[in-house]
Amino acid sequence: LPFIGIMVMAVLNLVTAIIVENSMSSAKADRSAERQYYMQLATRTLAEVQKAVMAADMDGSGAVTKQEMLTSYTENPWVKHKIDGLIDITELVDLFDIFDDDGDGELSMEELQQSF
Repeated sequence: LPFIGIMVMAVLNLVTAIIVENSMSSAKADRSAERQYYMQLATRTLAEVQKAVMAADMDGSGAVTKQEMLTSYTENPWVKHKIDGLIDITELVDLFDIFDDDGDGELSMEELQQSF
């Protein structure tokens, strides 16, 4: 009789271990899927920020000045909509100087990509 009790406990421990292992594997897969989702979201967001900032390039130079960005924001509804949906304009203006690596007062596509 004690042998049967010990065997029942051993089987229950094995079943519990299998359930825990499956739960851990499932949680790891969920974290991996979540990480992948956020990486894709960040990539799409970066692409949208780049489109909006480069659309503000009013003189076609391939780089955007802070004034071009602000003028385009106030005069171009598409740029305003894109920027407002991604970042607050005051934050973008503050980040402009940080992103402008060479300090020339213009934000190039390369500087924008390196910043993200």
